[in-house]
Amino acid sequence: MQAQRFLCLLGISAAILTAGCSMGTPGLAPTGQAPSVAPTSLFGRSLLRAAKAGLYVGEFYGTSVYGFRRSGKGAAVCTISGVSSVNDLASDAKGDIIEPDGGGRELRVFRPNCGAALGVVPDPYGQPADATSVNAASDTIAIANIFGPQRTNGSISLCSLKGGCTTNLTNPNMYEVTGVAMSKGGDCWASAEDANSHANLTYFKGCKGSGETAKGFINPAFGGLDFDAAGNLVSFSGASAQLYVYSGCNPRCKLAGGPFSMAGTSAYGHLNKTHDMLAVADYQHGQIDLYTYTPTIVNYVGSFNSGLSQTLDVVGVTYAPH
Repeated sequence: MQAQRFLCLLGISAAILTAGCSMGTPGLAPTGQAPSVAPTSLFGRSLLRAAKAGLYVGEFYGTSVYGFRRSGKGAAVCTISGVSSVNDLASDAKGDIIEPDGGGRELRVFRPNCGAALGVVPDPYGQPADATSVNAASDTIAIANIFGPQRTNGSISLCSLKGGCTTNLTNPNMYEVTGVAMSKGGDCWASAEDANSHANLTYFKGCKGSGETAKGFINPAFGGLDFDAAGNLVSFSGASAQLYVYSGCNPRCKLAGGPFSMAGTSAYGHLNKTHDMLAVADYQHGQIDLYTYTPTIVNYVGSFNSGLSQTLDVVGVTYAPH
């Protein structure tokens, strides 16, 4: 099964460019390797008592999702095995883990603390790279397909564990789609690049129709999306290592905060349940960077890399519950 990966198009390294991405025909989904001896956590030694996972991390070239303590301290406390070509990760309000599996062309949902799989949904519309849902077990799941079948334009799929994927949202400006957000009111947004590598944001009112290109969206590059407590759209600009915060974007955006410089090149990140901490997957340095968050102030507070491998590309991270 072929798997195209948007990070290659950002030009991270020569090694990545030889993996078969934008420089030619997409390559096979790579077989990952489990991390070897874990690097030292920047937060100190591992705790010995039993702990529940509250922060989940994925590596694109890896085969596992790792559950860490919410603080990031110590080694991973649980593992979800058998994943492939994972870009972003997500969680819902209950703490279920949403894993867009690019290699398998499917979306998987797991119970908290690396628990049992709640379901698997084949994605007929392309390679899933990002996803979001308020309640993944029973409600709609919106999936960002980085590309469609045979490297056609990317899209947003609307799916559920019970009914599968039934709707596919497209727009001519959406060539490569990396991020998706869905409001409680039932609207959808897609972060994408067009065929000329220009970043754009597409708004789908009611998650229907052909969408509208958002005005006032000034990200130099595309990336993941999230919502904060005030309903602002938190938007990553991956290649420029920046974070933007917008209000509105329905379809006119107003800059509410930023741009904020990230500690490393990052395309995905998510806020915690109380929306005052932001975890960011820093693939430049192979670690997770943590920040305190308000719409107007984002401060770096530390990083951890215990059990993670820079060569496997640390791409996805989410707090759970979200």
